[in-house]
Formats: sequence, C-alpha cells, structure tokens
Amino acid sequence: MKMTATQTGCDIDTAFAQISGSPLHYDSILSSNLGLQQALQLLSDRVKLTEAELNVLECFACGAGLRQIAASRQRSYTTIRNQFQAILEKTGCQSQTDLLRMLLGLSYLLTANACNSA
Repeated sequence: MKMTATQTGCDIDTAFAQISGSPLHYDSILSSNLGLQQALQLLSDRVKLTEAELNVLECFACGAGLRQIAASRQRSYTTIRNQFQAILEKTGCQSQTDLLRMLLGLSYLLTANACNSA
C-alpha cells in the first residue's frame, strides 16, 4: 500500500525547514527556475487560467499539496480543489501527475530552446 505524505507525517514545509534552517518560500523556488516560470505563463495564457488558478498552479508546481495551498492562501480546501479541477479541465489533463508531467516537459523545452538560442 502506498503511503501519502500526510499518512507518513512528511510535510514538505517542515522537511525543508529542517534541512535548510529556514522556512520554505514557494516564490523563491519558482524564481530560481526560469523555464518553469515561462511554462506557467505560457500555459496560463494558452488555456486562459484565472489569476487564482495560476496562483494555485504555481504553488502546485513548486511541490505544495492542495491542503498546503489552501492553508497558505487562507482558502478552504474545497475552494482550492475546485480551482485545481478547473485547471485540469482547461489543460485537458486527467490527473495531477499528467499536469506536472506537462509542466516539466514544457519547462524543459523552453529551457533547452533558450540554451540553443544563446
């Protein structure tokens, strides 16, 4: 049986703080990956994500779970889940894994393209 992060007591924020000695700031992760930033913006523009949906997707792309996103954005879990479902529908993805695979692939292609252009 596969254990979830919640069941194992693993919390990405806590683990990061223990390893680095400072709290996890998703903005710092996102700003360090230009390809991911470009992928998020391109996807957002292409499928017409709302600002709230883009914010949820940014947190998700940086490794946050839906409950963590809800807590950090001070929204209910149901609201975040609904926004995430809208993201899946707009992108045509069937699961969180599909969405993450698409984002990482797009990020890789954008980064590779930028490296080849230089």
